[in-house]
Formats: sequence, C-alpha cells, structure tokens
Amino acid sequence: MIPGRHRAACVGVVAGVAGLYAARYWVTWDRFIGAHRDETLWLPLAMRANDGALFATDPLVPALGRFFPRAWVALSAAGLELTADPATFTLLASTILLIVYATGVSVLSLAVSPHALVAAIVGVVSLRPNVDLSGIGWGIFVGNAEPRSFVYAASPWVLAAFLTFGRTPRVLAVLGIAVGALGNLHPPSALHLGALLAGALVLAGPPAARVGPAAALLGGVALGLAPYATQWLRAFEPGQIPMEIVAFRTGAEITPAWSDLAARVLGSFLVPCALAALALWVASADPRRAARRADLVRVAVAAVAGTLTAPLLPLLAPRLFALAPLRLSGYLFLVSLILAGELLRSMIDSHGGPAPGNPGRSSKNSGRLLAAAALAVGLVLTAGGGRVGDLRALFISERHAGAKLWTDASSTAGPLSRGDFLSLCGWARAHTEPSDLFLTPTGGWAPFRIYAARPLFVAYKDGSVVTYVVPQRAEAWYRRLLAVNALYAAFETDAVRRFARAQGIRYVVQERTPPAVDLPIVYENASYRVYDACATC
Repeated sequence: MIPGRHRAACVGVVAGVAGLYAARYWVTWDRFIGAHRDETLWLPLAMRANDGALFATDPLVPALGRFFPRAWVALSAAGLELTADPATFTLLASTILLIVYATGVSVLSLAVSPHALVAAIVGVVSLRPNVDLSGIGWGIFVGNAEPRSFVYAASPWVLAAFLTFGRTPRVLAVLGIAVGALGNLHPPSALHLGALLAGALVLAGPPAARVGPAAALLGGVALGLAPYATQWLRAFEPGQIPMEIVAFRTGAEITPAWSDLAARVLGSFLVPCALAALALWVASADPRRAARRADLVRVAVAAVAGTLTAPLLPLLAPRLFALAPLRLSGYLFLVSLILAGELLRSMIDSHGGPAPGNPGRSSKNSGRLLAAAALAVGLVLTAGGGRVGDLRALFISERHAGAKLWTDASSTAGPLSRGDFLSLCGWARAHTEPSDLFLTPTGGWAPFRIYAARPLFVAYKDGSVVTYVVPQRAEAWYRRLLAVNALYAAFETDAVRRFARAQGIRYVVQERTPPAVDLPIVYENASYRVYDACATC
C-alpha cells in the first residue's frame, strides 16, 4: 500500500495536467460545431427543452425527443442556460469529463499496482483519446459532450470499484445499479460496460458458480436503467429496417466484413496487446495484484468477444446495429494501457543505486530506467499503443485545419463557407419565425438547427442511430434525403415551388454558384441566397 497523501498527489497531478491539456482547446478551437458532430442532433433537443416554441415543425427534433435519453437532455438544457454559446457548453462539459476520466484511469492503475508515479504517467497517457474499430471515437474528446462521453468518463472508476470491492451479489447489484443509472444518459454504452463486467465474472470460473453473481450485476443494471427503459417502451414501434438503408448510412464502419474486421483488429490492437502481454510476463507474483490483472484480462477478452459479434447483429435484425458493438473495442485500449503500466512499474522498480564493489550495476539499472522512460514517452506518443503516427493533432490546432465546412459525400452541394453560413443563420434567427421550415442541401447543413434555431427539413446527419430506432422514421428520412438531393440536382423553379408547398417549407437555401430561379429572394450573401417559397401562400 502507498500512503494516502501519495495517492492524493497522484490524482491531483493528473487532474492538473488534464486541465492544462484541455486548456489549449479553449484557446485554439474556433468553437464551431461542424456537421460531423453528433451534437448537431442532440443540442437542438436541449434547446427545445428550454424553449418549447423551437423546432415544432421540424420533422426530426420532436420525434427524436421521444426516444432520446431525457437525463442527458435535462443536463444539457441546464448547461445551455448557463451559457448561450453551445460550444462553450461542450467545452466546459468535456473538460470536466476529461478530468474525471483521467483521474479515474490513475485510480484504476493504483487498484492494479500501487505505484503512484506509474499511476500518474498512465493517467496522463490516457488524455490522448483513442478510436474504436468503428472509427467514431472511444474516449473523451475536448469540445465533444456526447452522451456516451459521460459513460466513458465513469468507466475507469467503475472498473476500479469492480476490482477493489468484493464479489458478493449485494455489492455487484449495487455496482450494476450505478452502471444502469449511467445508462439513463446513454443506454448502449452502459449496456456495453455491464456486459463486459458480467462477461468477466462468467469467465472467472465454472459457469454454475458465476451465473449468480453475473445475474445480480445485470439485474442491478436493469434496475438502474428502468427510467429510460420505461421511456423507450412507451415510444417503441415494431418493424424492420431495410438493409439498403442501414448500408447507405453506416457501411463498413458499423457492419464490416469479417476480413476487414480481422485486419482492423490486428492493425489497431497488435501493439497495445503486445505491451500488455509483455507486462503480464514480467509482472509481480503478488497474488492480489495477479487476481486483479486476471480480472482486467477477462474484461479485455469479453470486449474482443463482443467486438467480433458486430457483423452478426445486423443480420439477425438490422435495427440491432444501433447497439454499436464495435465500440466495445475501445475498452481493449484502456485495459492494455493499465497493464502496460505494470511493465513500466517493473522497469522503474528494478532501478537502484550501485552495489558495493559492483559499479557496473549502476549502468545496468540506469539503462533500465532509461528504457522505462522511453516506454512512458512511447505510450504518450502512441496513445497507449494505438494510433501509431497520429501525432499531428498534438501540434496542429483545429483552427488551422481550414476555414471550410465540408459537405457529406451523399450531398450534391459543394463546400460550405463557414462565415457566410453563420451570417445566413444569424439572419434566419433574427428575421424569421420559429415555426418557419427551411430547406437546404442535405450535406453539411445539420448545424443550421443550432445556429439558426430554426427547423430543417432534412440533413444527411439526421440518419442517426436514434433515428433508426423507429424503422418507419428511418425510411421516411431516407426518402426525404433522396428526394431533396434530386431536387437540388436540377433545381427548377416549378419543381422547387411545388415541393416546398407540398412539404410545408417556407424558405429554400441555394448556393449562389448556379443561376437564380424565379422565386422571391429574401436574403443573400457572397455564398448563398434564400428564397421565400411561400410568399403568396
């Protein structure tokens, strides 16, 4: 055991470094929430919670609110009350989550190996977020306050509690309730965490002896998740989603081929797993440490097993892809990082002063300490073994990435000018009614809801996981998207007028590059013009 003051110092150092790490984003990020961000869908729900007049005529937002976790909406709505700038809210929330996550990683490291220096190093390394096999990110990204980030921030603390406290059904049930309560912010991520812990329990011994504890844990998860489960069951609608829609919106990122999955597993996890295996080989024989390391390895095995089920779920039922099992792979990075810390600990502990009459030992031990330092640096640069070579983000801020907001591949529109886009949104917010429905090109315009606070007929980003909870809504989104893409490809006056009037659309946005059509122009800037499609309605 290490003294409590050393533990507190370790956690304090990690929290301070995490704050400094996040601070550079406060300075360098241009605070624009782009079209690729999930917050373009979730933040309008929080905006509507604060002002019920917003998005009443939007085809997506009111319907989405039926299924989306109300706990996250309420939390975000309170955050938006503190600051009118959505990006400031996401920066503040993600900074807090990053500190919670990094300090949790250091506490988890201490639970496996009571070495304050190693725990501090591992906590600092964890600040580099990793990506899972779906490519959409596992970890805390500063500036992103997605619902799943709240569960990720709590995950190392939950794992530390799982390793530290007893395995009685009562303790496991309480832990399960805590995980389930987190699920009211993001159910799939909480289900992932609960499944990993239950899998680790089942793998620990004969099934007959382990089913009971696993059942107690999962029962607790179900109890904690009951508020959201009740909300979901009330809004549930049966049906299947056509695979053509699933493939159109997700592709190989969610439903990879087996060969692609195997290549990505090897490419992403070979280095961290090798470090973890080496750490296990040189680790101390202390029975308590060995037991906790074994539990972590079982969590990793459960994560791999869950990841490998990803191609099967959509085949069983397309709507099951919403569980996003590929995100389970992110836990493999976390476990490997903790175990790699054991390797670092053994290298640091092997360093000592020169033995009497044996000056050569000093050189040998210094070499080990240098090797340990090199391993620590390597962990930081490779984010714990993954994303080797992804160092550019350490030195180049998001502001330097360019001033353009790029559209999605499915859109017929070109790149959007950010300044002109924001000017248009400011005009819409000031000169139109909250009920006025806008039509825009489908790609890249999802942030319009945030910055204009006006309803949007359809965007590519609207085809989210939550949209797919209701198959009928997924099909309606898909048909709207194709129809709008076809409309903009030709963009003829009569067709635009007929479509707008049929769908209740008041304003139509067009890029200025094509010739104007014969509709009243109510706003224009260097990049866009806005038509009043219902001026004579």
